[in-house]
Amino acid sequence: MTILSSVFGSSVGKKFIVGITGLAICLFVLMHFLGNLNLLIGKEAFLDYAKNLHALPGFVAIELLFASAFLVHIAMTIKLIFENKAARPVDYAVKKSAGVKTLGSATTMITGIYLLLFLVFHLLNIKFAIIPSIDTIPTAIAGVTPNVYEVISYSFKNLGLVLFYIGGAVCVGIHISHGFQSSFQSLGLNSPKYMPLLRTISNLFGVLVAIGYTVISVFMFIVANMKGATL
Repeated sequence: MTILSSVFGSSVGKKFIVGITGLAICLFVLMHFLGNLNLLIGKEAFLDYAKNLHALPGFVAIELLFASAFLVHIAMTIKLIFENKAARPVDYAVKKSAGVKTLGSATTMITGIYLLLFLVFHLLNIKFAIIPSIDTIPTAIAGVTPNVYEVISYSFKNLGLVLFYIGGAVCVGIHISHGFQSSFQSLGLNSPKYMPLLRTISNLFGVLVAIGYTVISVFMFIVANMKGATL
């Protein structure tokens, strides 16, 4: 209990937790992206991927672990922000020690809020098929429970929803471009010798994720709206 109190009660401890959970989230984003590339191959490839993924030993435990990482990361980040504001209520006129200013670091709060809303919607939309109601999908009307590919295809007929997903892709790319390198800094692994390389990797990671998820969203929109296409 003393160890937990010291970790969660100190600024250094909170930063360490933010760093660890941040890297866990980056790993999840990469794995999720690689898995979703199967959508570009086709329905059967994606369904096989989904089936094999859910058949992994301890899959539910892994899901809960990543979900916990998201929640803890959000909670600790918010707590650190408020603590920093309380410790320094008035910003310095000139931030000499602010370091390298990037789009990711300048918009962390904005992209973070968007991604939180996006994550909630994405879960309701794809994982739980609540938005839109699963009963509105053609296969459900025909008396068959829609699979996840059919849920995605039906959802991605909607241009507004696709644009929302593209916004999510851009935000996650920008957020990760800063968050990946920032996680290493939070863990104290910020040697000046390796930081330029780490920043480059972080930026490339963000660009890959943003472009990759955007391509998948546009591809699914085109496929879902092809004349005569069936789910």
